[in-house]
Amino acid sequence: MIDLDITFDYREVERALNAMERKQLPLATTRAINKTAKQAHTVAVKETAKDIRLPQKDVRAKFKLLKATRRHRVARIIATGKRVPLTRFNAKQLKQLKRGGVTYKGKGGRKKIPGAFIARMPSGHVGVFTRQSKKRLPIYEKFGPSIPHVFLETTRAKAAKQARRVWKKNMEHELRFALQRARLR
Repeated sequence: MIDLDITFDYREVERALNAMERKQLPLATTRAINKTAKQAHTVAVKETAKDIRLPQKDVRAKFKLLKATRRHRVARIIATGKRVPLTRFNAKQLKQLKRGGVTYKGKGGRKKIPGAFIARMPSGHVGVFTRQSKKRLPIYEKFGPSIPHVFLETTRAKAAKQARRVWKKNMEHELRFALQRARLR
């Protein structure tokens, strides 16, 4: 009978894992969370901009990414902002004689608001307005959806799906990096 005994000096591996557990593991988890959150943030901005039909740079300004720290290992994506004025949706005044109205680029094509008009206020603000009655005043400004509403209704699920999809890959990468750093010390 021929035997083969395999022995392995595991002290170096044990030392590396202990070092990683103390210092590198919290850092690796935090970095993985932040990478995952950044990727989910990108998807949230991209999908919200596509859904609301605005440039990504305008939508990105309304999103905040709060990164995780070693003590608080939670990243958060926050959508802020009020409803978007209809003038941002390529609003155009119709040139018809009686109550022409305004068209704008909405979801599913151009939409029409009969009796609406585009006006510049004394403050310089340009908006799409309607009247409640035949009287000249009061007038009311028309708005499209808000970015937080669109994020909540359609985009949040896509961002969460992206986060779930890349979390494992990011965590494995950060653990490999942390283990490598622990071995070098």
